[in-house]
Amino acid sequence: MTELDDGNNAYYKRRLDQFGIQYRTIRHAPVTTMEHSSEFDCMIVKNLLIRNKRDYSYILVMAAPQQRVDFKRLAQILDTSRSSLNFATDDELAKELGTTSGLVSPLAVPEKHIENLRFLIDADFCDQPRLGFHAGKSTETLVVSYSDLERFSRMAGYTLTPIQM
Repeated sequence: MTELDDGNNAYYKRRLDQFGIQYRTIRHAPVTTMEHSSEFDCMIVKNLLIRNKRDYSYILVMAAPQQRVDFKRLAQILDTSRSSLNFATDDELAKELGTTSGLVSPLAVPEKHIENLRFLIDADFCDQPRLGFHAGKSTETLVVSYSDLERFSRMAGYTLTPIQM
């Protein structure tokens, strides 16, 4: 069992604290879909782990809740074919991020750097002062600024790359 199992969000907060990232916790009724994301005082971020079969890499895509990820556009950005991109399987989520579907978050990246992982974020988020991320359980959302997310990513060993969705 990992620190991320069973709704334990101490790992997320410990990593933010470790990097000196300011955050705010929003406690709320259980949320299991993105439909309720407009109820919060922040821009909720949908996080999807995509696998590139061509080069055995992973892409953590951060998008608006209502945004459908255009795999054809993503393939162009990544200089790969559309057919090489798929959502990561439950086994891959567990192996790479130590998490499950519905709990994907850049805040969940393990302390051991994943060499084949990239972070892509919707460029519309770049000026957002309050981005909301899954906190490891359905009753809490962690809010950070874009600049703090960028700093967290860098300190965790990743580059946060804005893209036009």
